[in-house]
Amino acid sequence: MKKLILILFLFPIVGFSQQDFQFTMFWNNITWFNPGAIGVDYDHRGVLSGRNQWAQFDGNPITIGGSYDLKINPLHGGLGISYVYDRLGFEANNHARLNYSYHFDLGNDRVLGSGLAVGFSNKSLSATWITPDGTPASNDPAINTNTGPNSSNISQTVFDMDIGVYYSAPKLKLGFSTTHLLEPDMDNLNVQNVRHFWLYGGYEIDVWPNLKVIPRFLAKSDGASTQLDLASEFRLFDNYWAVAAYRLGDEIGFGGGVDIAGKFRVGMTYGITTSAISGYSNGSWEAVLAVVLND
Repeated sequence: MKKLILILFLFPIVGFSQQDFQFTMFWNNITWFNPGAIGVDYDHRGVLSGRNQWAQFDGNPITIGGSYDLKINPLHGGLGISYVYDRLGFEANNHARLNYSYHFDLGNDRVLGSGLAVGFSNKSLSATWITPDGTPASNDPAINTNTGPNSSNISQTVFDMDIGVYYSAPKLKLGFSTTHLLEPDMDNLNVQNVRHFWLYGGYEIDVWPNLKVIPRFLAKSDGASTQLDLASEFRLFDNYWAVAAYRLGDEIGFGGGVDIAGKFRVGMTYGITTSAISGYSNGSWEAVLAVVLND
């Protein structure tokens, strides 16, 4: 518990926050935060990702999610579904979405996707509350308790909505999206969800006949703080790949994986913490399993 308190205390010092979920290999999970990308790059895509952040800490952030999307030509776009579970200490978040993207064919293998995601967001709190002066937490109107004088085990589910646009060309990918568009209020928890804005980009560079480098970035902001991820993927023979990544003020990541028969993707990264808690953290692990198909 002391380690968790240290995490929460240091967040404002290092100047970033655990906003929505985060992944080092964020390009594998782009449909989770940008519905415009649904069905654009692949006819069928299924992804399962997991992240164990700051592995040494009790109550450390854990994120697990999965998605599936497909292109449906009669609908002039794609359909998809996604689910993400995100936990930090005594707080757990669940996000489930149904997604649709309308595709504008721009010619020369260029597509612009405009997407909408609807679903629910659930937040639950399970904690033991202790006030500094020893006053029972049940006497504090800001703390909602229902399982004892100092305990809280509550949750609330709200309707949620995301929107996004995504541009795909043979070498260039760009996307902009907004999650929690309606800023749903979880009044039972005294929590006000705020909009998050995501800006994504990537460009494929042919270095040698069998070697490609794909630099990418992801900027995420809730209006109060901004997080910037930078990454480069090095692909050999289109099947083997390595990753070097940097999250500004937070983490340096390295990893790699393999695409099997151009359809199945397996990869893993390890992140070295560079923030103020670097002396207390054993780093972060992340894994991805994916199926990507084109008819």
